[in-house]
Amino acid sequence: MKQVYYVPMSSREKHIEDDINKAISTLERAYNLEWLTNLIKAPDDSKFMLIFEREDGTGSSTPSIGVKVIQGSQNKITTEDMINNTMKQLELDGDKSFISLLHPAEFVYIILFEYKSGKFPRIKIVPNPTDPKQGSKQLSMLLNILDEDEEWDLQPFDSFMLDKTSMIILFDEE
Repeated sequence: MKQVYYVPMSSREKHIEDDINKAISTLERAYNLEWLTNLIKAPDDSKFMLIFEREDGTGSSTPSIGVKVIQGSQNKITTEDMINNTMKQLELDGDKSFISLLHPAEFVYIILFEYKSGKFPRIKIVPNPTDPKQGSKQLSMLLNILDEDEEWDLQPFDSFMLDKTSMIILFDEE
């Protein structure tokens, strides 16, 4: 049986992280469940949606999950660095694997991960020009520059709009 559990979100970064992780822990203790991680979202700035399927028996059939909340900045370069540094640290912890990056509110970013060893992507925040022709050229040029950069050595795999003027592109090892 599929179930949805909404976690109210505070306006404070640490409270959001603690509240979501506490809800995850409580649900895992109460139910034998399978997390439906591709459906877990932050539909708006006031709630975080956990979705799982209850199963018979005891013990979870999927790895435990968790979140790390990052308070971004008005400066997109600073925000990019903060997210990338956090992803690097989570990967170095050795017992976490990336699921998704969520952006429920201005300057709030939530990294959803599961507790199993894995990789984390890196991001680039890029402009979203109003002119499609100019935007096509600029984004193509950026992707080609990154593709030829031996130190970067990452390939794009997903993207989403950050706001009307910017988007986030997620990159991972090939």
